[in-house]
Amino acid sequence: MYEEYKKKLKNVLKEVNFVAITTDSWTSVATESYLTITCHYINEHFELKRNILSLKQITERHTTQQVFGEWEISKKSTCIVTDNASNMFKACDLLKIRHLGCYAHTLNLVVQENLKLVALQSILTRCKYVVRHFKSSTHDMNLFKKEQQNGDVTKNKPLQLLQDVPTRWNSTLYMIQRIITTNNPLNRTLLNLRNAPSPFTIDEFSLLKDIEKCLECFEEATKQVSGSNYITVSLIIPLTLGIFKHLTDCIANLNTEEGKQLFLKLTQSVRQRLFSYETRSVTRIFALLDPRFKKEGFRNPDNAVQATNYLEQEMGQLLKASEKEQNSEQDSPKSTSPKNRLLSFIGQRVEEKSTNISSDIIIIKRQYFERPNCREDIDPLLFGKVTRENINPLPELIQKIFCIPATSMESERTFSSAEEIIYDTKSRLKSKKVKMLIFLNKNHWLL
Repeated sequence: MYEEYKKKLKNVLKEVNFVAITTDSWTSVATESYLTITCHYINEHFELKRNILSLKQITERHTTQQVFGEWEISKKSTCIVTDNASNMFKACDLLKIRHLGCYAHTLNLVVQENLKLVALQSILTRCKYVVRHFKSSTHDMNLFKKEQQNGDVTKNKPLQLLQDVPTRWNSTLYMIQRIITTNNPLNRTLLNLRNAPSPFTIDEFSLLKDIEKCLECFEEATKQVSGSNYITVSLIIPLTLGIFKHLTDCIANLNTEEGKQLFLKLTQSVRQRLFSYETRSVTRIFALLDPRFKKEGFRNPDNAVQATNYLEQEMGQLLKASEKEQNSEQDSPKSTSPKNRLLSFIGQRVEEKSTNISSDIIIIKRQYFERPNCREDIDPLLFGKVTRENINPLPELIQKIFCIPATSMESERTFSSAEEIIYDTKSRLKSKKVKMLIFLNKNHWLL
């Protein structure tokens, strides 16, 4: 069955012009390191598709090169999306393929480094201590649940307190939000317990609310770019601007000095880590090519101008490639009869007109930007589908660019499936068996 699926997927990829790759590494319970490689593409019907190509045990340096060769996608690959580890950058340089750092991972870095702010350590440590107390005492947890039922927090099932996970910043946000939501029954419970942490003060709750205000925009952005069934890469630049605007707007509503310190640090990190997306050629074309955003998604108008120049280069390359292909198909020995010799200049002028790529690009660009922006709920792939006969090569460029995901989350999701297969009682599964099971699990739609 594995070979049958693999053969079908190879046939599918042969018909695709462009693919993007996401990759990530993971260590199983058997302490074996695996590298997952996922392929993303847009088919001829302008449908976004993805397949896992490989879950290989990392035994050699050039695992990614081997997979590219096995699936014959080296010349089709437009970009590799990975986390921000330096070894991933080196691997992309080795393959000579453009690289995009996972946007969700970058957001995680921005928040994680600022949650280490000294001014926040006291309140965060206190939150963790309170959560641990209730997690370790069934009696106290039951009292907390009863207080919720007697109060006005929820009419349904009582809420649990949430413990944060060090590697996931949003778990800290969830912990804070749950404490804020249940603050009245939580404080009543703490007040009535003898060997428990003291109740939260008004100032402490005020600080928790400030932290929530500063972080909620990062959570919203992470969720938006982590989707798998819609275009995400064009969201990077508009969401970065949205985060910055949200932070700027919320400063007036912050009530604590610690909250204001967090705001200043976050805005500084956004400038340092996220604003650069708008100045890179490979990323700024993403927003420009999305008919919902175009130039309106940019913070700096000059960056939109530079993105337009890069768009012209990309269109020029596609037009040249298309023209070269057409000429190779039409090439045949030409003979000019005496009768037509005096009119041969007509053919030359027609040929010169057809090869004037610069003028074609200007016309296409004008057509695109003169169209009104699409509504936010419109799928940009639908735009590519309905305009493919009118403003080429934009639809082809959409297939090339929008197959790239904003994050490497799909590769991470593969590891979630792997954990269900490689759990403790089966940790002795051979790596080849693991590879086949994951491949079948994630590519079952091929049949």
